[in-house]
This record gives sequence, C-alpha cells and structure tokens, in this order.
Amino acid sequence: MKQLFTFTLICLFAVTTLAGPKEAKIALDREDFKTAYKEYLALAEKGDAEAMFTLGLLFQQGDGRTQDYTQAMDWYLKAFAKQNGDAFNTIGEMYRDGLGIPQNLEIAYALFWITHWQGLGSETTQIRNGRNLDNIATQLTKPQLEETLKMTREYVVAYVENRGKLTPEQEQLKYAATGHPIKALAETGSQSRENQNLRVELRLPKAVPFDEGRAVEFVTSEGVVSSPIKSLKRREEQSFVILSASFLSFGESRHAVMVRTSPSAPTQVFQLPKTSLKPSDWTAWGKPNYVETSDAAWTFMTDYKNAERSTTLPSNCFEMRYKVEPAKKKLE
Repeated sequence: MKQLFTFTLICLFAVTTLAGPKEAKIALDREDFKTAYKEYLALAEKGDAEAMFTLGLLFQQGDGRTQDYTQAMDWYLKAFAKQNGDAFNTIGEMYRDGLGIPQNLEIAYALFWITHWQGLGSETTQIRNGRNLDNIATQLTKPQLEETLKMTREYVVAYVENRGKLTPEQEQLKYAATGHPIKALAETGSQSRENQNLRVELRLPKAVPFDEGRAVEFVTSEGVVSSPIKSLKRREEQSFVILSASFLSFGESRHAVMVRTSPSAPTQVFQLPKTSLKPSDWTAWGKPNYVETSDAAWTFMTDYKNAERSTTLPSNCFEMRYKVEPAKKKLE
C-alpha cells in the first residue's frame, strides 16, 4: 500500500510540474521563472530545440537563475546542433560582444550570414539577424569581410561547437582551396528556401461587429507574426468589409492564419496546405477550419493537441482567401 501511495505522489508531481510547452510559455509570460525553468528543462531533455534555446536565454539574462554565460552557451549549443535559427543568431551575438567567450567578429559574421542564407528560424529571427548583419558589417574591414566568406561552414561549426579550441585537423578546414564557401550559401539557400509573400484577405458582413484592437496572426511551426486589425488596409464590397494583410513566409511546412473578433470570442483558425507555399492566384473564399478558446497560436506552433478546438463554427465568422507571390525585396 505504501508503495502504491508513493507511486501516486510521483505521478501527481509529474503531472503538475511537467505539463508541456503551453504551460511552459504561460509560466514564462507571467515571469514565473522557477516554474518556466522546470517546464523547459523537461522539454529540453526530450529533445525540444526551442526549449534548449529558451533555457539558454534564462541563463544569459539571469531570469530566475544566476546570470551565467557559460551555462547559457551550453544550452545554446544543444539547440545549435539541431539547426535552431535563434541559437545560430544568438551565438553570433555572443561572439560579437565577447559574452563569456573571446570576441571573434569573423565567426559572428559567418554565423549571421549562415542564418540568413539558409533561412534558419522564423521571420522574427530573420529580421533580427538582418540587423545584426548590417551592424557587424560596419565593424569589419572589407578584407576581413572577404576573408570570412572564404571560410567553410564545417570550420565555423567546429569552431562554435568546440568554443574555439580546435585540433590541427579542424584548423585545416578553415579555408577552401578555391571559392567562397560561406558566400556560396547565398546561391544554394535562395534556391532551396526562397522567401514568399503571403497576401491574405479576410471578409465579414458589414453588420457584424468586431474588435479593432485585435490582430490577425500568421503562425508557423517556427513563430508568430501579428498585424493589428486597425492598421490593415480595408475596403467595402457589396455587403462585406474586407481586410488585407501581407506576411513573409520562409518555406515552413505548417502555417495558419488566425483572427479573433473580440476578447471573449474563440480564435478562428484558417489552416494553409501542409507544404511549402508556392506562387498562386487567389484561392476561393473559405471558412475557418476550426475555432479554439485557448492560445490557438501556441498550440498550432508546437503541434499541441488541444481539446478546446471545435469545428462547430459561429454563424458570423470571417472568410479568407489568399495568394502567394515571390518576395519583392530582401529583409533589411
């Protein structure tokens, strides 16, 4: 009987402290860093790259932990090994600023370049990374920039994973015999993961009220981008109000558009095809795939199965159509 009681306590402890990605984010948002750390640690131990990166941030910023750049780097490197774009970008910032490691502007520049041209991370990652590229380009001379682009990706990865302590064999990987291997990523990256512009139109009958303070969200497996409804272009056609939004897509395989008409209403979720978006003409108008009363963006992003989803749609819901175009300009 005592053994059964002990086992029950262990199970209850696991349920209350290891709840999952949604609970981890809620704890982080409310700055309950002790709980957030436990939740993200459990996820990281299961191989979740985003959780690994978030643990690195907690140590780097000293949120609920003693600030420790070494432990931050330990977690960033775990996410780095899984090709996490935020880890690539943030490790570049640490080398740029010399946080817990010797400053190395060339390695930082190479990491920013790789992150950009391999399309790693979300749109938010890419915007931040673009600023880093612009910034570091002013700190290096033209010869330094040119030499960095002659490095091999293998050398950069080895340098980062070993924190600059390389074997003679690894040192020999630094430069290719010919060409500019890092620079060549600009050609291969743009072909394999071309940026796309997603244009969205949402329509609702004029007679149906909605909250101007809400936002339309473009959600992928790698992040969320929001556009406030009050900032969207609008027009009227017959009995409808039509809102227009535009988002950049980086080739993710899961994406959705989400909108809520009021704080108390469920989120209306329009799922896009589970493939990389391709240039297209306008699709037909369609209704939401489902509505959700909880954090719909988070559950979709993490592929979290939510019991609060429903395919019973409200009588007055938005309809959506979209088209995909090649991005007209690079990120700045």
